[in-house]
This record gives sequence, C-alpha cells and structure tokens, in this order.
Amino acid sequence: MNSKRFGQFILAFIFTASPALAQSTYEREMQELRKQRDKALAEAAKSVNARYQKSLDDIYRRALHAKDASAEAIKAELETLGPVASLPGAAALTPAKAPVLPKNMFGTWKVVHIGDFRETWEFKEDGTVGITKGTAKIPDKFCTWSKNKDTIEVRYPSGDITALELPIKKGGKLEGTDKGGNRLWLAKEK
Repeated sequence: MNSKRFGQFILAFIFTASPALAQSTYEREMQELRKQRDKALAEAAKSVNARYQKSLDDIYRRALHAKDASAEAIKAELETLGPVASLPGAAALTPAKAPVLPKNMFGTWKVVHIGDFRETWEFKEDGTVGITKGTAKIPDKFCTWSKNKDTIEVRYPSGDITALELPIKKGGKLEGTDKGGNRLWLAKEK
C-alpha cells in the first residue's frame, strides 16, 4: 500500500468512525446512567417492599389472632412477595427465632402511663401482645414483642416501639418508655 493510498484510508476511517465513536461515548454515558437509575430503583423498591411485607405480616398476624376471614387473602398477598418463613397457619404467630423470656413475663399486665391512662397488656408466648384500653373486655390492638438484650420491645402496627426494661422487678413490676419518651409502669396481674 503506498503512502497516498494509506493517507486516504486513514482519512476515510476518521470521517466514518468519528460519528460512531462519538455516538458510542454518549451511548456509554446513557447506559451508565441507566445502570445507576436501575440500581437506585432496585434499592428503593427493596426497602419499600421490605416495609410492605413487614406491615402486611403484622396485619396477617393480627387477623389470624382475631380469627378474621381476611387472613387467607392477606396470606395470599404475602405469598406473592416470595417465601415467608412465618406463613403456614397459626405458626405465623410464632417468631422465627423465639427469644427467651422469664416465664412470669407471659400473662396480663396492668399498664399506667403518665396522666393515669390505663391499659391491659397480655403478653403471649407466640410473640404477640393484645392491648385493651381502659375497662374494655376485648383487645383493640395486637402488637408484636421481641427481646433486644435487656429490653422487651413492643412494636405497634404503626411501627412505633415501646421499650420495657428487664429484669422484672420485685412484686412483678416493669418500667419502660413509649415512643414519645414518656415513662410507663406495668404491674403483673395475679
């Protein structure tokens, strides 16, 4: 190949390849941007789906505990989200890893908040707490409990947590703090 022909080849290559190279640079930028977007969307979806699944699981536990017919529909929705360890039947009320609590923790406790607001909490070994306000006979709220070191955390359906301090004090008494930082006291019913 002579040098004149080689020069023409190079010029032809540059003129024909330039737009392709420029386009591929922009395409690479677009692809990188798309990857970043897809990754951010996947992370956001993961967080939203985890919250949705946790909330749905809490609703399912309460519906199952109340023997509500909608428990089956809720279970079906949970199953669409993937395998859930706590789903089959009444076993849904049992946490996957049941914490060890003193046996005298289970049962009914009278709760007094600041301002003399009264409730009755019934702690069950299945990981639930039925909360009954005032003198009502039927719980109006079902929460879940878990143990975190020397604290029992009662998680409300809203996600709020009340922390109760272990060990149980003499005479069957517990103290704790609600979501607003207010103190509350529990006394074991005999």
